Amino acid sequence: MKNNLKFIFMLLALVSLQSCDKKGKGPDGPETGPFNVEIKTPNSSLQEGTVGEFVYFSFVNNKTVEVKAADVASSSEWDIAFLGLEGRTNSGESGKGKGSVYKTNTNDFDGIESAEPFLKEPGLWEEDIRRELAPSVVLSTNPLLAQGGWYTKDAESAALKVSDRVFIIRIAKENRYVKLQLIEAKGKDGAVESVRFRYDFIKDKGGNSKLKIVPRENEKVVTGEGRLSEKISEQEAGTIKYLVVKNMAIRQVDFSFIKNKMKTLEEIDMADATFDLDYDDSVLKDNKTVKKFIAPRNLESVGRGWFGYCNLETIVFPGTSLKRIGDGAFCASQKLKNIKLPSSVESIENNAFWADMALEHIIIPAGVELIPEGMFLSCRNLKSVTFLGKIRSIGYDAFSGCSSLRSIRFLTSTPPAYEGFPFEGVPFVKDGKQYFRFYVPKGSAQAYLKSFNGFKKDELIVFFQEDEK
Repeated sequence: MKNNLKFIFMLLALVSLQSCDKKGKGPDGPETGPFNVEIKTPNSSLQEGTVGEFVYFSFVNNKTVEVKAADVASSSEWDIAFLGLEGRTNSGESGKGKGSVYKTNTNDFDGIESAEPFLKEPGLWEEDIRRELAPSVVLSTNPLLAQGGWYTKDAESAALKVSDRVFIIRIAKENRYVKLQLIEAKGKDGAVESVRFRYDFIKDKGGNSKLKIVPRENEKVVTGEGRLSEKISEQEAGTIKYLVVKNMAIRQVDFSFIKNKMKTLEEIDMADATFDLDYDDSVLKDNKTVKKFIAPRNLESVGRGWFGYCNLETIVFPGTSLKRIGDGAFCASQKLKNIKLPSSVESIENNAFWADMALEHIIIPAGVELIPEGMFLSCRNLKSVTFLGKIRSIGYDAFSGCSSLRSIRFLTSTPPAYEGFPFEGVPFVKDGKQYFRFYVPKGSAQAYLKSFNGFKKDELIVFFQEDEK
């Protein structure tokens, strides 16, 4: 009898161990990945004044979750949400979770095992912001989970193409990470009806030794000290589309070589290089070919007009050393649309973004206290600005000529002082309806109203809205 009982106990213990160790089911979550998911999305054509509801998804539970609209901002039960191919994470303007997104430069899904290498580039992680997705449709979404981030749209046919890049996403509740790759978007006439993707949890520590980085066609990687003209022949320079520079101190002579000899160059990555430049050097000013520039991680300042009057569409600051943005640093770069200032920025000088016609949304870091003269002058497509810190003053013409501006958000209760009237040409009212609004913290509207110039106080009150959170 004792032997029989002993055998039964051993058998039960073995079954118990097999249940815990079995690949495919964890004690507190769904089956282990990778997971392949298809999300049915509502009508997402985003016609004027109409919009569907987001579909919310939990990575931990590997399923869609029901979240009431009133509870979205406070719920931690969702990690990502879809409205067609517009995506949200539980972060920033969308929620109080820890979510954020990093876009890798690889499509090697299996090769990514850890988030740690990407966490070393905090300037490239994005939280959710409010964006105008269509006329009268203002929603909070993640810039990387949107057009230009994880999908593109053909201007003529309206056909959608999903990116094959792998995205790293931090979930809402904990410092846990998933890798995600879009597979397919189905729909017609520019509207998305379903989205397929795969994802899996990855470690927060360790490297990605199995990751395969395949060089792009017409890509040149240059390393070590010296000059670009010594490492690249003039004949080769005329064929390069992507340039990566590592472990080199870049001088103006190198940028002159780029502008004069590299006529097919579209993208420059200098994240692992350094700058040996003067404040008044021209850098990429007037260049018409380069579309994307990745600055050195250790860059501390941007000089006068360095990226002005050029055709840059995207500028990336991957590090957290940048403190100063110089006079007219990005002025009249009429295609510049994607720029995220790192949290380290403390000072921005006059006319920094003057006449940047493609710029639509921007967040000003908490360390910036003074908004200088002409900062966004004539940015005619600028739609929203968020100030994370306490703004002490806003200079002359800071927003003058911003004829598409819909909102400015202040996150502190103390209003700024104004030099003159910085909002000349901002359409407070359009077609007889309120068009523009200031968003201010709860309980602070009267203080902001009292400090404001340019309107009779009884006329202006409708333009201030207090945030609930």
